[in-house]
Amino acid sequence: VGTDTNIWLAKVNSGVPFTVGMVVVCIVGTCLLMIILVTLLTRPLSQMVQGMEQLLNMELSKGRDPNFSAFAEVREMQHTTHRLTQALLAFERYLPPTVVRVLLRDTTLHRLWMTPVEVSIHFSDIVNFTSVSESLGHVKLNALLAEYLQEMSTIIINSGGTIDKYVGDAIMSFWNSPDLVAQYCSCAVEAAVRCQQRLNVLRGKWAEAGLPELHCRIGLNCGEVLVGNYGCEVKMDFTILGDAVNLASRLEGLNKKYGTSIMISEQLYSSDDVSSRFVCRLLGRVAVKGKTQGVEVYEVLGFTAEVDPTEAAAADLYTCAVRAFLGRDFGLALTTLAKYPYGGTAVRQLRAVCQRYLKDPPPLDWDGVEVLKEKF
Repeated sequence: VGTDTNIWLAKVNSGVPFTVGMVVVCIVGTCLLMIILVTLLTRPLSQMVQGMEQLLNMELSKGRDPNFSAFAEVREMQHTTHRLTQALLAFERYLPPTVVRVLLRDTTLHRLWMTPVEVSIHFSDIVNFTSVSESLGHVKLNALLAEYLQEMSTIIINSGGTIDKYVGDAIMSFWNSPDLVAQYCSCAVEAAVRCQQRLNVLRGKWAEAGLPELHCRIGLNCGEVLVGNYGCEVKMDFTILGDAVNLASRLEGLNKKYGTSIMISEQLYSSDDVSSRFVCRLLGRVAVKGKTQGVEVYEVLGFTAEVDPTEAAAADLYTCAVRAFLGRDFGLALTTLAKYPYGGTAVRQLRAVCQRYLKDPPPLDWDGVEVLKEKF
């Protein structure tokens, strides 16, 4: 019996390493399997959490085409998140992404509210759009307008601007809300110059295709406005209101009077580094219809680093002529204008007024303000 017991114990002892090994293998295998299963479960969940954060920040391009999970419940959640992303991608075409981002972050803003903010404002309009629309069929007109609006809007958005609305062919936009924009006045002027430069390139393309060569006028201003949700409980718009907005709109139209393409107010000219970054010429002092207080207005010719020195010097010369006019020195204004190397609507008008006032001087309380009786 003793011998048999010893034999049995020997067999048991000889199998212990194998048994222990199998147990270890099973434990390790189980752990690896659990790690794999947990990874398969948590990785898509982590991706979903990251995707939701991106949705809140309106970083929608980063949340597309997820790797769908093998687990049915998680996969369904991923499909739902993916559909939400696609819905927001469509939604942001109707509201500026910056506005949507603010509304997603703060649900208390889903109501009527407006608050005062300093902004810069852009209004632009296509020259003779009625004639352009009459010369094209609906399909070609829609395609031409879509390209124009896409190109102009891209420049505005890339400069930090918020597209407020399109009114037919007109674009209204502003800077410094809802996101703060450093040098927001300078950014508005830069966007306007870039828009005109891009439009000049597009005209060549459209001419080759037998399409009308679009031109646009741009009016810019800055000042404190009310910004926020405007309307009623049924329908709201995120927009801006105030005198500064109205003036920017009037300046866009006032380009017609002076034969210019970009007009800015004296407030904008004296803000940020506008007067040093851009070549501008003073056009005059006007009070738009409905106003009695005058404001000096300037034409923007381009970036200081890009405008030909001769043209920049001519702009300074013209400004000197206008300053002489505003100071009642009409003779000096005419003498200075005689040295100005370019023509144009503004030059002809200033020369005619100076000649008239030399013969028939204005009242002693005249301050150089031209009070406009009509909208342009």
